[in-house]
Amino acid sequence: MAFVWITLFLTPTSGLLRPDQDPSPPIRNVRMEPESQRLTWDLHGNVSGIECSQSLEYNVTARKNQYCQFPVLPSCGSKNYTVFVTGGQPFSTSIGYPEPEGNPGAAAQNLTCWVHDVDFLTCRWAVGSAAPRDVQYHLHVGEARTSEGRECPGYTADERGTHVRCRFDDLSGFSNGLYRFRVRGTSRASGIPCSEMFEQLSRIARPCPQMVTASSPVKPGPDPAGPRPRGRLADALRGWCEKK
Repeated sequence: MAFVWITLFLTPTSGLLRPDQDPSPPIRNVRMEPESQRLTWDLHGNVSGIECSQSLEYNVTARKNQYCQFPVLPSCGSKNYTVFVTGGQPFSTSIGYPEPEGNPGAAAQNLTCWVHDVDFLTCRWAVGSAAPRDVQYHLHVGEARTSEGRECPGYTADERGTHVRCRFDDLSGFSNGLYRFRVRGTSRASGIPCSEMFEQLSRIARPCPQMVTASSPVKPGPDPAGPRPRGRLADALRGWCEKK
């Protein structure tokens, strides 16, 4: 019997006892509360400890054995959230969040973003391999914990008119926090899933332009709008460039 229990404890989370195998599971009704970024559940009985994982990428210790707090929740592409008992009888149960929608092959693919020439942010992506002919994509950038953000002010389209590139010419309102880059798709033919990435802007900054100074940063051309206000991000990037 001891060998059986050791085997269960060392088995990956997906192989532990599930609610349908246990007539009286200690954890029931697992659910995600997106407003508070919490994975919560109903606890039945006493357990010594509970942890949660996001697609087995990293673990979070439950607070008071009642819920797990996640710093950021995805809004595109379902991830597997698992709750498992860390002491006593092994047990785990999982849910997917968010609910998958549409054909994954229709979503924008290979989303990539970078900051360049101190003041500019560019993103590009590819049209989904299964996207309908009338698909259109729109990019929003906002702080990671928010559901919305700024929409791209300037798109570049491919030969059929589908947006495949975006450029922000003013980063004065951005900080150096964690940002969510999200591309949503629309079509009259079918639902289009979104695509997203999370990143700090300073981590995606490309090499600095030559001859950068605080008073006259090098840019890819004169700005017809004239001088623009400087934000914390631009100042931080400029300072970093000056030290290079």
